[in-house]
Amino acid sequence: MRTLLVSLTIILSLLGCRHPLEKVDLHPGPEYAGEWLTQPDVLRIAGALTAMPDRTPAHWDNTDTGYQYSMTVFKTANGNKETVREFTVLSTAPDGTAEVLNLRGASSARGEWNITADTPSKVVGKACRLNVDASETPKGTVGSGEGFPGFMVVESE
Repeated sequence: MRTLLVSLTIILSLLGCRHPLEKVDLHPGPEYAGEWLTQPDVLRIAGALTAMPDRTPAHWDNTDTGYQYSMTVFKTANGNKETVREFTVLSTAPDGTAEVLNLRGASSARGEWNITADTPSKVVGKACRLNVDASETPKGTVGSGEGFPGFMVVESE
């Protein structure tokens, strides 16, 4: 497809086309949010989803990346077969730039969390870094294959 577009651009420019082609999005795949998170960060999110009550913040530092995180669950709905939790993660980069992720986690009876983003992440400005006590990363696996691509954005209508 890309080769066809380049070929058409060259042909039209040689023939004297006076109307430039509009930009075409050649990669209409899924959008991801939080791609800077590492697997230990995702395990901490899952651990907090499992253990933290609503409106109680969880904080952690990722000493490998320099990012700091604050997570708060705002709403929990317990159904027959799954628990759904809506939560926000504030990530603060080493330079203080803060981004917010609005996420939703659904847990099956097996205790696995399927996490998606409601919207793409949003930069909210600069944030002060907290003094966070060191803690161990929860044990577990991230089932997204090699590397963590981020949480898939699934915008609700």
